[in-house]
Amino acid sequence: MNKKGFTLLEVIVSASILAIIAISLIPLISFSFGETVVSGNKSVGIYKDSESLDSNLNDISDSVTSITTKTITIDFGGAVATVTGKLYTAAVTYEATRGQVQIKAFKPN
Repeated sequence: MNKKGFTLLEVIVSASILAIIAISLIPLISFSFGETVVSGNKSVGIYKDSESLDSNLNDISDSVTSITTKTITIDFGGAVATVTGKLYTAAVTYEATRGQVQIKAFKPN
């Protein structure tokens, strides 16, 4: 007799192994997708708040926690530039995500 294929037992065992592997990967994929959504929400929130902070430096909003005078020195390979300005710090809490982010913006004089 010429055998050209798989027996029913072989097919059932291989299907069971594939099902176990697929079921074990579902929580990993689900967790990764959830964390991607959280990260995306946080990035959008940071971008919007940073944009708002940059555009409203003269009209200080409630989220600004401190304003300090700061001097920044930049060395361009021998040519040194010194810039004095104000450092605005804002603490922003995101409802949809897990925590608080600190945003800093420097405005030169």
